[in-house]
Amino acid sequence: MKKTKSREIAETYIHINYDYELKQKSHDEIKLYLETNSQEWAKKYFKQPIEITITVEDGSLKTWITVAGLIYAGVAGYGSFRSGIDYMVKDAKSFSDYVIEEFYQHENTPQHDIIRDERRLGIPGKIQRLFKKSDKLDNLNNLNDRNELVEELRFELTNILDLIDNQEDKELLLENVRDEIVA
Repeated sequence: MKKTKSREIAETYIHINYDYELKQKSHDEIKLYLETNSQEWAKKYFKQPIEITITVEDGSLKTWITVAGLIYAGVAGYGSFRSGIDYMVKDAKSFSDYVIEEFYQHENTPQHDIIRDERRLGIPGKIQRLFKKSDKLDNLNNLNDRNELVEELRFELTNILDLIDNQEDKELLLENVRDEIVA
């Protein structure tokens, strides 16, 4: 189940082997628990207005908790754009760790029923990977290798920009990416 998330700054994914008859809870009850608590949990990690979307899928239980916000607001208090992105990624990981722990405790989930959980880092994670990859340009002396990497980075930048629906966030990203990638 892939959703379009143009302002996603974090997502927690949980997939467990869940027998509704044994647990006697419906996915609606689980969704209500997550909706009731996720906003408060997110306030501990994200210092900006956010939107939470909860999706719960039947069968073996699959849950997505998506946090949407603005990159500009997320990096504003951290000095540089790059360090702000690093902190947003750290906050996304910490939020997901907390949600996963709380969910497993609440549902009394035994280890053998956990199929998968993920800490997805949203747009800040994509930006962080772009920056780390662009750092490799400093060590490339071969012009062909350098040009190839610049083209890859331009492609990745275009994909990230397509995900961002806020013009201020787009402009902020473009101001902080190497000129040779933007050009």
